[in-house]
Amino acid sequence: MSPASIGPEAPEIRLAGPLEPGRLRRWACAVWHLVAGATLCQGPLGALLVVGWSQRATRRAILRVWWKRRGGGRPSLTFEAFCAEDLETLDSAHWPSWVLGRPADEARGWRRIATRLAGSFWANLRTGLANALCTFTLIGPAGLLWAGAWYAGWQNSFNKGYENAAIGPAVFLVGMLWFAVAMLHVPMAWARQASTGRWGSFFDFRLVWSLVRRRWAASFGLALLAAGLSAAALVVKTMPVFFPQMAEARIRKEQEAGRAVPEALVRAADPTPAEALKRIHAYFWYAALFQFPAFALLRIAAGRVYAGALLDAVRAGACTGDDLDESEWHALRRLDLITPEARPVRGRFVRLAAWLATRAGRTSAVVATMLVWLGLAGLVVVSEFLRYSGGGGGTPGRGWWNQPMLQVPWFNYTPAQLEKAAKEDSGANGSR
Repeated sequence: MSPASIGPEAPEIRLAGPLEPGRLRRWACAVWHLVAGATLCQGPLGALLVVGWSQRATRRAILRVWWKRRGGGRPSLTFEAFCAEDLETLDSAHWPSWVLGRPADEARGWRRIATRLAGSFWANLRTGLANALCTFTLIGPAGLLWAGAWYAGWQNSFNKGYENAAIGPAVFLVGMLWFAVAMLHVPMAWARQASTGRWGSFFDFRLVWSLVRRRWAASFGLALLAAGLSAAALVVKTMPVFFPQMAEARIRKEQEAGRAVPEALVRAADPTPAEALKRIHAYFWYAALFQFPAFALLRIAAGRVYAGALLDAVRAGACTGDDLDESEWHALRRLDLITPEARPVRGRFVRLAAWLATRAGRTSAVVATMLVWLGLAGLVVVSEFLRYSGGGGGTPGRGWWNQPMLQVPWFNYTPAQLEKAAKEDSGANGSR
């Protein structure tokens, strides 16, 4: 049958694809992704892979939003069949893999073997590195200003240079403002970069800002979500400081009750360096079981907001084909979503949308969102004051220039001094 002979009433041709995995297999894959992600978050290279994996998962979420809102001409099209129709979307038919890849049909020989064995590994690394560098370009300077202000404050305290006391707070304030302004752009830019697959699209300031203005309430919600998850990460980072005090409090409680104090509790209050190192490594790994999915959830949430905002802009005629990436245009065209049409605002959001469209509404939304980001910057100060991350993992001041929920999810803050002490302790015990 030729394409021309297919009439408008012809049944839809669906591509044959792999059978949907059973429930047990899906759960096994979910556990594997969770364990692998938590493990990778323990080091910088693995954390970059997590960034790349999350960006690829975000692209899948964006395509799925568009697929759910597809035109009426393809009601029976499954998401997997839609992705399988084009090589640009084929990778999004299922959740991204950590290592194995799908070779292109034209690949032959060693290239096909290499792609099959490590295609996703390289895709995750390439995507993660591009996103991490772009994110650092915008909010990294704020972290460096924070680190400089911290250093200036300590220098002023030790040298008693009271006439220069204002330098540290002023520098930190500039960094806070930089951070808050940059974060108005960054969450939607993550999704823009994930959708197009091009690193340069992260800096499509005009388009991203227009989408943020169309979704002020959702952008504020993203800020609250990101700040809440980042606050939880800061608490996790700070908690090891209080482990000995917590163990001592439990010992006192046992003694006051007249019970024998367990040996394990005594060792927890005063562990050897090797024991403390083992304990803190386990602590950060178990913490990453929550923090890794939280990191991916934040990116996916940004992707869903972006997908809805871009689609509404296209259907309203505010976004043309020139504004879209070629891959986005093809995906929307295949789903019959590229034709502009008037789309009424949902009833329960009419008054809110109308108010946010006013100058007062936009100003209030910007101020509220920036206050959220300024509050997060204040939490970073408190966290670093309670537990300074300088020297952790051989990276001085990492707590300033890398916020793990927003940049690279490197969640292991084991102090370098503890690793050195544990190594010396093991060497001394081995020489006896």
